[in-house]
Parts: sequence; structure tokens; C-alpha cells
Amino acid sequence: MTGGPKLRNNTIELMHPVHPYPFDFLRYRKLCFGGIPMDEEGLPRLPFFHPVAVAQAGLFYYNTGNEAGFIRCSEALLENAKQKGRAFVWEYDFSERRFSLQPGWVSAMAQGEAISLLTRYILAGGGNEVLEVVEGALVPFHSSVEDGGVAGLFPDGTVSLEEYPAGFSPNVLNGMMFALIGLCDAVELSGLTKERQLFDLVSRNLASNLHLYDTGFWSLYLLKPVPLLASVGYHRIHIELTGIMHKITGNAEFKYYHDKWRRYLYSPENRIRFALGKLGEKISFLTGRQNSVSCS
Repeated sequence: MTGGPKLRNNTIELMHPVHPYPFDFLRYRKLCFGGIPMDEEGLPRLPFFHPVAVAQAGLFYYNTGNEAGFIRCSEALLENAKQKGRAFVWEYDFSERRFSLQPGWVSAMAQGEAISLLTRYILAGGGNEVLEVVEGALVPFHSSVEDGGVAGLFPDGTVSLEEYPAGFSPNVLNGMMFALIGLCDAVELSGLTKERQLFDLVSRNLASNLHLYDTGFWSLYLLKPVPLLASVGYHRIHIELTGIMHKITGNAEFKYYHDKWRRYLYSPENRIRFALGKLGEKISFLTGRQNSVSCS
């Protein structure tokens, strides 16, 4: 681990992270962390525990060499992990009315990003008990939403991973790709065969369904219950994540949509079409002609 994170007097030194997280939270700092105050230890200061906010802050700290913030966010995830049988999960203690989710729901995105942070904590010197949590955090990926897991379905009936585990499988695009990165991190750490097979399966399924997220001028945030245009910020995140998925998998579909959606972003005509489309969504929402889901 020369040049990478090391334990020194029971503290972690992160001069040059040995395995940087592939998504650049520094570039998207305002979108991911804007409006979220941080306490003196670097934890998001919210009225509830938010696993995605904590994991993303920890990954940001890891990539930027903030040892104290990285350690505290990793420890906060370990402190808040709930064991359910063989599984370790990070539950949301509030309802998500957009998707009719009651307190206690579990997210593929939260599980994946927590895994991504804790695998790096292990590389920096975490013990076997952390590996046990990581392996337990993978369990929900192998169960359907109906059975309390996070595996849903694409419209073609193939397996997806759901940021919001609603029965109708919203297929939120960014959350699915963050979840897949977490699976990949676990496989790279431990060489887990079942997780490798699941990663290969879902990444192929997603690549085959990316055309559903393409409107001809912009990308969609989700597919169900009604397709919704991504905000400009989320469209940028889709571009970043499809590029990462192409680097990980080599699948040309990810590269194709990365390039196509990047062209959309810089087209004045498409920007106007996006603005008009978002206006139409808001009018439909306000007049009750659209389902209650609203993502902007």
C-alpha cells in the first residue's frame, strides 16, 4: 500500500488515496451538499440520519485527503447499520410520500454508497468486523422489493436495482448506477462471485434499457410512474456516471449515451426544449394530470 492510506498511531493517513472513488463529488459539491450544514466532525447536520448524505460526504473526504472527515463518516455508517438476519442495512426513518414508502425503507443507492465508503475504510486499516458489515450490506441486492430487498424490474422484465423500492420500480437512473459502483467496489475488494454475476447482469440490463431514458433532447430521471426529465444537475450526473460505467464495463452503450447526452447539454435548442418540458411537467403536476412524483 505504498503511497496509499496507512494506519499511524491508530489514525489514518490519506496523503494519496489508494483507490479513489470514481465519481467526482468535488465537481458536484453544490448539487450534492448545497444547503446541508456539516458539524465540527464533518457529518451532515440533519434532523435524521441520511445514509446517502453521510456516505457521499465520506467519499468526498476520502478523495480530497480529509482523514478526520473520512473516518467520522465511516464510523457513523457503522454505528447506524442495522442487522436483520444476515443483512446489514441503513434504513430511512422517514416516509417518502412520492413513492408511498413508510419509515424503515432501504435504498440500493444508500447500500451501494455505504459499501463504497466502507471498502475504502477497510483498505485504510478497518478490521474484519467492517468486512462483515460490507458483506451483509450486499444481501438486499439479492432480494426483490416485495421481499424487503432492493431488486426491481425494468419495463422489459429484467432485473434492476432501486433507489426507491416502490412496488412499481421507479428505475431512478443515477441511484442505480451509484448502486452498481458499490457492487463493483465489493467485488474488487473480496472477489465475490455472486456479486460479480449480479453486477454483470444488472449493468447489461441497464445498458440495454438506456434508450428508455433518452428523449431525443435530454435524459430522464426515472421511468415510472411517469417519465420525468432530469434537472440540469442530474443530467450532468447521468453524463458523468455513464462515462464511469463505460470505463468499468467496457459496454459501448454507456459510451454512446454519455456522448449523446453530453451533446444535448451543450445544445441551445435542447436547453429550450428541456425548459419547456419541465414547465409542462410542473403544469401537469399542479393541475393533477400527473402522478404526485416530482423530481427537479
